Parts: sequence; structure tokens; C-alpha cells
Amino acid sequence: LQCPHWPYWERFGDPSKRRPLTEFEEQRLADGLDHEEKVVKSQYGVFESVSVESSAEEGAAKTLQLMRAGVPTIYQGWLVDGEWQGRPDILERHEGESALGNWYYVPVDVKRAHELKKEHIFQLLFYSILLEKMQRRFPPHPAILNSDGERLEFDPDQYLAEFRDTALRLERVVAGERPEPVYRKTCEDTSPWGQA
Repeated sequence: LQCPHWPYWERFGDPSKRRPLTEFEEQRLADGLDHEEKVVKSQYGVFESVSVESSAEEGAAKTLQLMRAGVPTIYQGWLVDGEWQGRPDILERHEGESALGNWYYVPVDVKRAHELKKEHIFQLLFYSILLEKMQRRFPPHPAILNSDGERLEFDPDQYLAEFRDTALRLERVVAGERPEPVYRKTCEDTSPWGQA
């Protein structure tokens, strides 16, 4: 959403031309992970965690095993369907019918922002589509936990058409279609390929 060229260069760019993270960006990532862990512990207390060292396939198998067991909270689970891979911060169990039994899971992400942004919504829709494939039920109320610990939910139906259009464009990029050249300052500000 911030830079249309970023996905293309991630897939086809020369890794030597990718800008390394700045010290500030590294620190922000580390701070974000610390914040995330504190929020998850304070909001959920006990949870099952899926190891970061796992491959995507092993992580997805472990996540599905935990989901089938009906674990109340899964931290850093893996969701995989072909090339689509995601790691929601939290998978919350809710009561209701699904392929898993009398429960289903909803993705929740911890964010340092105060309000729900489009990039958060699209990220959660991505996880929701992957979850639907696993549990045969679309999660009705994905959410973020914001920097104040508030839960901010949204109605997926309001954004699904736009998300699917964006996903189709991304799949064309993954298949090799290069986006039209366009200048966006956010490409230079946020993308490690900003000068590419």
C-alpha cells in the first residue's frame, strides 16, 4: 500500500541493491517486538507459542495441530496456502461452528498505532482468508490491539472487494509483471528498494 514497486523488487531485485535497515529501524523493530510480547502477556496471560525457528510448513502444521486441539490463544502461529504465508500475532479461539469443531479462530495483531489503518485491515484480511481455508469459516471480526491496549475491530465486508483487487495485482507482480513506474515519496521513506 505504501510503495507499489516494493513487492516486485523483493521478488526480482538484486539483493545487493536492497538497502539495509538503519539503526533506527532496527531499534523500532526490537521495540515493537518487546511491546507486542508485553501486550500479549497482559491481555492473554497463558498462550501457546509457535517457534520462530520453524519452517513455514512445520509452523503451519504445528499451528493447525493447536487449532484442532482448541487452544484458546496461539501466539505467532503460521498460516500457509501455497505461496501465501502469514504470521498473525495472535489467533484467538471463539465459540461457533467450523471445520475444527465448535470453535473457530480470529486473527488479532498488536500495533503501536492508536487507530486502525488500511494496512492493518489488509494484513488482517490476508490472515482471515488463510484462516478460512484452514477452518472453513471466515473470521467475522478481526482486530488490532492498539498502543493503548484497546481492541479495534472492523467489518471485513467493507474492505474485501478492495483487498481482493490488491491481492490480484500482487499475484501478477509475483508472476513477473512489473508495476508502472510511478514516484511516491513513501517508496523512498519506507521501502528498502526506495532508490531502485
